[in-house]
Amino acid sequence: MAPDALSSFRFVGYPVRIHAGPDAISKLAEEVDRFKAQRVLVVCGQSVAGKTDLVDRVKEALGERVAGVFAGGKTGSPVTSVLEGVAAARDVDADGIVAVGGGSAVVTARGITILLAEKGTAQELCTQYSQGKPPVSPRLMAPKIPNFIVLTTATTAATRAGTALIDPESGHRLELFDPKTRPAAVIWDEQALLTASPWLCLNATASCFTGVASALQRTGLNPLAESDLLEALRLLLDNLPLVNSDPDNPAVRINLCAAAFLYNRATDAGAGGSA
Repeated sequence: MAPDALSSFRFVGYPVRIHAGPDAISKLAEEVDRFKAQRVLVVCGQSVAGKTDLVDRVKEALGERVAGVFAGGKTGSPVTSVLEGVAAARDVDADGIVAVGGGSAVVTARGITILLAEKGTAQELCTQYSQGKPPVSPRLMAPKIPNFIVLTTATTAATRAGTALIDPESGHRLELFDPKTRPAAVIWDEQALLTASPWLCLNATASCFTGVASALQRTGLNPLAESDLLEALRLLLDNLPLVNSDPDNPAVRINLCAAAFLYNRATDAGAGGSA
């Protein structure tokens, strides 16, 4: 009888703490204290800063640990805005970053941690593509300050080691890879997730759905990757229709965050995909 799954494979898990539920944002204090961070920079976009109470809630949770707020995160995480964030981090001597928002805030925060620590430009530190040769990712060895995430959407960007920034001059994606930039903790706070409109929630989750569907078409998935993908698919199928029909239900948003997390964990286990 042929086996149902690969009997030989490798999986590497990465440490992260997830806090979910009502007022989960209050757990930021214990997570920041776990890393002994005392001068935290909050990173977000203008919408989060101006249209929600999330920055105030982070300040309430962290108190004097908040050294500053950078609200210049932009869609697509252009290098220019990331460099502005690096300057803000240097100005307050930040020893930690809290990203508040969706994928753009998360990626911007990761970009800040990299460019704050490494010598060289984003163009020099990114994966290099030479014609006729395999891509080469420079090893980014400098220690990184910890980053923590308060999500507003179920983005697949949350628990990744890669950071894709946009070069505004060429329009090209600059891909920087550093496992040390994975988040120390991720917060799925009910009220934070409900700040996103149903349209924004669905738009952010679409890439997760396509990624899961793409990955499940592969043959030879190992049992860890396959089980995570199947559960992610179930969560997506059960909860995506409820985003519009039950828009004020925070459990729907948390379940979608769980689906994105499982998809990312499956890709770490070799599942591939396209999100």
